[in-house]
Amino acid sequence: MPSSLRLPLLLLVLALAACQRQQDAAPAAKGDAAEAPPGPIADFGAERTWQGVLPCSDCLGIDTRLVLREQGGRRRYRLEETYLGAPEPNRFEREGGWTEQHEGGDDAAMTVYVLDPDRAPRRFRLEPDGGIELLTGGTDAAPAPEYRLQRL
Repeated sequence: MPSSLRLPLLLLVLALAACQRQQDAAPAAKGDAAEAPPGPIADFGAERTWQGVLPCSDCLGIDTRLVLREQGGRRRYRLEETYLGAPEPNRFEREGGWTEQHEGGDDAAMTVYVLDPDRAPRRFRLEPDGGIELLTGGTDAAPAPEYRLQRL
């Protein structure tokens, strides 16, 4: 092989090897983040997302996506709901502020995210697996898997 081709060929091989190592490392980093134990939103970083289908009395279910954001001490949320099998308009979006509350004793303290705490609040309890459960009123002590959104 001519020496004038060796250097470009060597550089090409090194560049391809470097790209392959970056691709191999990317899924591991993503998997590590997904395996991190759940905690309050501050532990998640600036944004956290959950999604699932909640029960509906007059439709097939409510496809729900909740995004909580925290930036510069300001907390905002975006809630997207699509009523499945319902006539249009069946998609609704809601935005506003949210707070984080810690309820219960020290040993049994639970984190609750409250959307629009000053007007018609919706409350979601953070579960040990990172999912959240819509609190529907009452004691909400029993688990209700049909009211859960899974962490994305």
